[in-house]
Amino acid sequence: MARDRYAKCIVALRAAAERGEALSDLVEALLPRFSEDLAGDRRRRALLSLWGLSSNRDEVADTCIVHRPILEALAELVRLPLIGTSFHAGLMHTYGYLLSDLQTPYGLKRDRWLRPDLDRHFGLPGAVLRDRPDHGTLFANATYLMGQIAFRERRRERALLRRQRKHVAPCLANYDFDGLEVERVTERVIVDERSVSMHADLVASPRMAGRVLIYSAEDPARELGQLFTMFPMTNDAAERFAADCRRECAEAAQAAESRLRFNAVLDLK
Repeated sequence: MARDRYAKCIVALRAAAERGEALSDLVEALLPRFSEDLAGDRRRRALLSLWGLSSNRDEVADTCIVHRPILEALAELVRLPLIGTSFHAGLMHTYGYLLSDLQTPYGLKRDRWLRPDLDRHFGLPGAVLRDRPDHGTLFANATYLMGQIAFRERRRERALLRRQRKHVAPCLANYDFDGLEVERVTERVIVDERSVSMHADLVASPRMAGRVLIYSAEDPARELGQLFTMFPMTNDAAERFAADCRRECAEAAQAAESRLRFNAVLDLK
């Protein structure tokens, strides 16, 4: 079972870390498909450029998401730096979550990519947004789908994504994203005396109940937008979230400041 496969690998990696052993070679030995996909995504700098950063500390559980030595090994494999306790949000939320044993009120972090929920929500055939997709990679497929929705009004990002279609599942390259029903909730945070728009897109399914939330940022000081996370939620949860955001926005307007959500960290470079 996929869950058991990752659970056993995490135990082995933690034990090796306690012995002071290097973990990158062990990751490749324990998870060859994972490592192969990761190596391919490491070279896709265009897709990597569409993401912000993520804290390795879960704001709900108030503990680390990925054991620090494991995250360091992941950073070494993709040749991207850890910045304090933050890491590339796209790699954290895909490969990092697969190597996380954090139990949250919503389940294990890696369950997002082991269950078919996201594929079913978007009516995708087979395994697409899964740890072992039939075509493409988890990171490339997730980035393409999220970007097509979050950056639907941004020409530069859409053009970049079009050039990356050969790296994603064919069903995504031919998907009718314009036919999706999307509700956008926008909050604004003040960074270096400028306003950054934080967008939460609540995406309805063409065939089932529930929403999928996609979180992104639009920073006037950066050429490209920043993606952060994607996860499914019930219709009731989506309605409560939208109402809470609007209430907090009204309160924040008086203080000229809102807050980042979902462990997001803005990349200010």
